[in-house]
Amino acid sequence: MNTSQSSDSQSYPFDLPPRTLPDAPLISILTPCYNMGEFLERNIQSVLNQDYQNIEHLIEDGASTDNTTAILQKYDEKLDWQSKPDKGQADALNNLLKRCNGDLLLVLNADDELLPQACSWAVKQFARYPDQAVIYGDQFNVDEQDRVISKTLGPDPYNFAAMLCVESVLPAQAAFIRRDCLETVGLGTDYDLATCPDYEMWLRLGARYSMLHIPGMVCRYRWHGGSEGQQPNTILTMVITKRQILNKFLADPSTPVQLKTLRKRAQLGIVVWGLDVLSNRRLTFQLFSIYLRYTLLEPLLIWGILRHMAWIIIRHYSIHAFYASWRFFDRWWWRFRHLLVFLYLAPKRSYSWFLDATYSRRQRWGLTMKQLRARHSKNE
Repeated sequence: MNTSQSSDSQSYPFDLPPRTLPDAPLISILTPCYNMGEFLERNIQSVLNQDYQNIEHLIEDGASTDNTTAILQKYDEKLDWQSKPDKGQADALNNLLKRCNGDLLLVLNADDELLPQACSWAVKQFARYPDQAVIYGDQFNVDEQDRVISKTLGPDPYNFAAMLCVESVLPAQAAFIRRDCLETVGLGTDYDLATCPDYEMWLRLGARYSMLHIPGMVCRYRWHGGSEGQQPNTILTMVITKRQILNKFLADPSTPVQLKTLRKRAQLGIVVWGLDVLSNRRLTFQLFSIYLRYTLLEPLLIWGILRHMAWIIIRHYSIHAFYASWRFFDRWWWRFRHLLVFLYLAPKRSYSWFLDATYSRRQRWGLTMKQLRARHSKNE
């Protein structure tokens, strides 16, 4: 953990309200949901299994058509939930923010899970660092069967300029927010946003308050076929929406002047973020689409985008070249091994026996000359 602020963020007007949190603050877990019945029960159980008791779990379901409602009814006495049509993520999140009462807030998507100590961890950290508006940790990335794929560590040290430019991304499901700070900048998000309401909220909070990364695993973030980050069209929508959020934020008269000087860097950062996400999923057509859209509309960004596209191509083909060379080596190693066996046995045995004795690759692996001769003797 690095508790110092970077040089990019030191001059921003941090003015945290003097209000202190209670000894046992109420934590509101906010879960927007739509057709996530496959994972919702695990989400609910992860909140119920917290080692901290003063928690309310609110779920806003957008009139799901799967078994979501049945699961919510099963836990009716332990949840504050409602199911009705909404206009998307931003609308669902706004409804949750209106209904919640917590001193600390956490947005946990319906397919994600908290680790058992997450809420008690947050309470301890805010007691240690009462001047922070947001404290965030790290996350496990898991698949549909809860198998850990990788880890995502929160940006450390926190740097608002890097977050604004999408050069670093806060793990939203591992970030606890002080309600009083969010109320100061506006308890809600823009209803018109198609996606990424968290990015808009981070910008409003970060322009005024300090945030802090504390190392520690907080949640399990799920990667699956239905995840937004796996859908190419949704990724393109995210890029467009982040751009809209950025332009609106920089056009706001209350935005610090030094942040407005980051416009070009931030616009390039959003495009680069989209290219990275798409390239990691090998979505070539979508890569080309986003490249054309932003190079044609923003000629000033063209050299930055070209450099990053070149890096993506080099990285992509370097990885493929490595695997191709490994397959080549593997193939020719087996041919060389067969040749050695043949040269050793040929003076004593017929070539036809050698062909009979070589078996499948799996069976051949690790056989010594002695074992080969023993198998031949047994067959005779």
